[in-house]
Amino acid sequence: MGCRYSFQCPTCGYKAEVSGGGDGGFVAGTTTIVCLDCRELFEIVTGYHQEKLGKKAPPFGCPKGTMHRIE
Repeated sequence: MGCRYSFQCPTCGYKAEVSGGGDGGFVAGTTTIVCLDCRELFEIVTGYHQEKLGKKAPPFGCPKGTMHRIE
């Protein structure tokens, strides 16, 4: 099972609840990204552990825009 943490910027008050890096649960692996265009943190699926699910990982990128710059 993965872990989630609450992060808050003391200057601007932005809040996000994410793992803060690579993580994984029973079904999928995830990682935290920062979108430089949205200026937000996101948790995205990087792959599924169980092939029997028949799912492929979604494209690696910002969920709000595939052409956004991410880190």
